[in-house]
Amino acid sequence: MLRSSPSRGPRQRVIAKDRVQGYVENTGRVLRGLTLITSSQNAFDEAAVSKVLEWAERYFKDAAYFFDRGDYVNALTAIAYCEGILEALKLLGFASFSW
Repeated sequence: MLRSSPSRGPRQRVIAKDRVQGYVENTGRVLRGLTLITSSQNAFDEAAVSKVLEWAERYFKDAAYFFDRGDYVNALTAIAYCEGILEALKLLGFASFSW
């Protein structure tokens, strides 16, 4: 049986806000500096990779939207999806960046 977590106090809310803000800022920096890699070693479909990158950018915008409204749970969820997509692009050799 799932139980809801106890109410978070002000200190936990500040910690959550600071942590999520750091993730959002760092991921924004990565998106701005990201380089797509084209090479004959990977089956690079530029249109498909660009579409996947667009999804990452949408999740990033969602995270910023939720963060600005104080919804840190959904902001964290959205930024985690964004980071996962970015990591997948990097692991597949389609993108270059550093955290």
